[in-house]
Amino acid sequence: MTFLRPLQEPTLPRVASDARLSQIQPRAGMRLSRNHIDKPMSAEDTYNTVKELDAKKGITWLNPSAANNTYALAVQASNEKTDAIKSLSDLAASYNDDGGLVMAVNAEFPGRPDGLPGLEKAYGFKTTRADLRPMDSGLTYPALRDGQVDVALVFATDGRIKAFDFRILTDDKGFFPNYATVPVVRTSVLEANPGLEKPLNALSAKLSNSVMQTLNAEVDVDRKSIGAVATQFLTDNGLI
Repeated sequence: MTFLRPLQEPTLPRVASDARLSQIQPRAGMRLSRNHIDKPMSAEDTYNTVKELDAKKGITWLNPSAANNTYALAVQASNEKTDAIKSLSDLAASYNDDGGLVMAVNAEFPGRPDGLPGLEKAYGFKTTRADLRPMDSGLTYPALRDGQVDVALVFATDGRIKAFDFRILTDDKGFFPNYATVPVVRTSVLEANPGLEKPLNALSAKLSNSVMQTLNAEVDVDRKSIGAVATQFLTDNGLI
């Protein structure tokens, strides 16, 4: 994700700036072991727990956005081999039927519990070494675009999804973690600037995967500057 580069930790032990857009990983089953919390939690419960924990550190989490920069699996919008595959359950069925699909993944995905092993367990299928093409995360997109693979691991807010006309397979069992983007501010700054919370929450309300894909594509594909894209977005939405 380029337009907004969030943290990927559930808490912020140190804050390098007064306000930022950060990510929380509020997935059912996530464990906040750092804070000795080991019970499974829903996305909402995890957000509320992290918000409460960080409040004690002088950090305030505002309203989460709909932007969710999680893992996703994508296919070309039009491809005879994958046109009938709409969901991850469909993908699992194809692998179980030896559909011959080749998947581009990054180096860590095959070994992560929230990656391929967990995905295979959740959806009841198994890939072989011949089914996978490990590569750098950034290379999965051109590999799918150029027809070198049939399926690619992507990040859900990446601008190349929209620019390359990819179609995201529905995670119909809700397996992948939810990386919600949230404004995070020093509590002392909010107290000193009581008018800050409203515009930050207004910004959060404007963000979605589709919006972030468009903004990221303007930066990563169209090569516009981050500042220009951000300023135009804020202006168009009446936020500045």
